[in-house]
Amino acid sequence: MKRSLILLVSLFPAALMAQQVSVNVTLAASPAGSANVGSPITLTANAVAGKPTPLDIKRPMPEVWRYTFTAQRTWPCADASPTTIASKVSTKSVTWSPKGGMYNLAVTAEFGSTVPLGGNVKVPSGKGSASLNNYTVRPTSGGINYIGTSFSPDSGTAVAPASVGLTLSITNAPEFRWWRYTVYGLGPAQTKDHQGSSAYFAFNNLGAASYTPSISVDQVNQNDCSWEAAVTTHANPYNYVVKAP
Repeated sequence: MKRSLILLVSLFPAALMAQQVSVNVTLAASPAGSANVGSPITLTANAVAGKPTPLDIKRPMPEVWRYTFTAQRTWPCADASPTTIASKVSTKSVTWSPKGGMYNLAVTAEFGSTVPLGGNVKVPSGKGSASLNNYTVRPTSGGINYIGTSFSPDSGTAVAPASVGLTLSITNAPEFRWWRYTVYGLGPAQTKDHQGSSAYFAFNNLGAASYTPSISVDQVNQNDCSWEAAVTTHANPYNYVVKAP
């Protein structure tokens, strides 16, 4: 009897041996790409297990899936490590309500099939992951004071190929803040981050044309690194003209 029990115990793990199979995973967010602070964001994973190799391994029962969702903020201040939104949950969709910033999102999906006690079918299992980078959660406030623009030289006086300077400045800027500025419409977009209440941009080799620059400014509280406000506006003058030689 004792010898039979030892034999049974030694054989039972082999009967439940797991074979790793491939798992294809996708991750989607709704709304896609970006959302406003305070709006619920739904993350949904879709996982499909590959077929086991022909080693007499079958799926005796449906797979039991578990999903782990994480988020890691990359801007305005980068997190040292990902934050777990949900760990090994059975639902493939979760709701997420973070503070403002840019995030890299990820999900890990894993499964293992189960058999009744005493079953003698080898069990497949698997794990896969997917990511969704640069998801943006924007502040709802546009509360940035007047943004001044100053071109050098003035519109209509620069001659192609022109070198043009643009200074942006915030009127009555609050203390303990820093700003990110982006200028569009004067050649390739340029961004300057972690700036004070003004920033200077240089654009070179501009051809003869009438340009329509636009400006994006983000305000960050340096005490807690919260993204407080964001605004997009046009330069003054609305059109910047570079003359032909």
